[in-house]
Amino acid sequence: QKLEREIRRLEGEVQELREQLQDRTQQVHDLQAHLSRREEELTQAVTSAESEAASKTSFQRQLREFQTQIQDLQDDIESERESRKRLEREKRELMEEN
Repeated sequence: QKLEREIRRLEGEVQELREQLQDRTQQVHDLQAHLSRREEELTQAVTSAESEAASKTSFQRQLREFQTQIQDLQDDIESERESRKRLEREKRELMEEN
């Protein structure tokens, strides 16, 4: 009778341990699924960050090009003004001579 009680007690412990093992196995599975989702999110975030960095670099390059074009146009305008001033001065001088 003692032996039977001990056997039942041990069987109960075995059953409890099996349930705990099953719970732990499910927790591991859930955590692996969660980790997989997080890894996917991280990959997407890295890809997005890389894309944004590439876009930023491209926009900065375009900005430098536009700044250069603006400077060139401003230089052209200034040169044109100087030419007009010179021509106006020459015109005035010619008119004064006559």
